[in-house]
Amino acid sequence: MGFDIDQRSIGFLLTRTSIANKKVLSRALLPYDITPEQYGVLSRLFRKDGISQKQLSELIVRDQTSIGKVLDKLERKALIVRQDDPTDRRAFLLYLTTKGRELAELLVSHVEAIHAKASEGIAEEDIDVFVKVINQLYRNLK
Repeated sequence: MGFDIDQRSIGFLLTRTSIANKKVLSRALLPYDITPEQYGVLSRLFRKDGISQKQLSELIVRDQTSIGKVLDKLERKALIVRQDDPTDRRAFLLYLTTKGRELAELLVSHVEAIHAKASEGIAEEDIDVFVKVINQLYRNLK
């Protein structure tokens, strides 16, 4: 029996799925002038704002420089604001504006619907196993 890259290569399968996910998200977010990367920031701040750029970069597993560029764009769109951190004068804290919070709330429901469609026909127990396995793969590679 030969090796079939489509069936067994974890890297290939993860990449293929990630690309498909990003395409669908990009199409869904396009009418709102938001990229998947910008959505990632908005959704994190929607769950918990008042965090630093460093904390945000750790939460979404991106370097601070690339996050800074995304933050600049979101700030120009009046979706976030940066405020001085009262405990560290070298840092600032990130907050959603009212406009940003309203947009994030709308987009979170759209993205949840996309994820629900993606997981159609998959038992909840299988999703739980998948999440456990994918997180272990990540920890193994860290």
